[in-house]
Amino acid sequence: MEATTYPDRAEIVANEFREPEQKATIFAHAAMAVADTDPDHADRLASQAESIATTLTSSSQRANMLTRVAAVFANTDPDRADRLASQAESIATTLTDPSQQANMLTRVAAVFANIYPDHADRLASQAESIATTLTSSSQQANILTRVAAVFANINPDHEEAPGTSMGSKLLPTSTIPRETFSRRSKCLLALAWSISGWEIPISALSTVDVAVLRDLVTEVVGE
Repeated sequence: MEATTYPDRAEIVANEFREPEQKATIFAHAAMAVADTDPDHADRLASQAESIATTLTSSSQRANMLTRVAAVFANTDPDRADRLASQAESIATTLTDPSQQANMLTRVAAVFANIYPDHADRLASQAESIATTLTSSSQQANILTRVAAVFANINPDHEEAPGTSMGSKLLPTSTIPRETFSRRSKCLLALAWSISGWEIPISALSTVDVAVLRDLVTEVVGE
């Protein structure tokens, strides 16, 4: 008998949860895990997560889940990723809590980074602007670090990373050179470090681009 795969186990586990957000999160994580290797399975899992997302009463939870699902298709189905991320963006603009809004705009920007670089730039810049108004230094540093990661990952020329496929979709390029985004990323990382006492927030560590971080350290040491 064929062994049960991770996505199959994830579906079984997800269906054991009664909380819709937890169930949708598991579906979204499982879809992301097989997005490049088993797109049909990923589509089914993501569709279940998306279906649950539309029933969530919390605007922030709904936007967060739509963004998770959009991320599944960021490298394989840009049209679908665009549709879902745009829905999340619309919800993000209605959030009244500045920290929540900045975080959600950053998440949406991350989806657009490899699809519509100029739009990702605008959203990340909005999140950066909001972050500077926050009174909590830890929240400021956290969001600025995440924004830095977005700038580091913006793909202005749509160069395909290993294991990704945009198919025949023609996506708009950006007139802003990659070096500019890289520099902005490093500047924001430095700002976040200074705000947080030169410590990267633990919750933001996973979003830091290692190459950019290495370059930043090299520059700082060299100065």
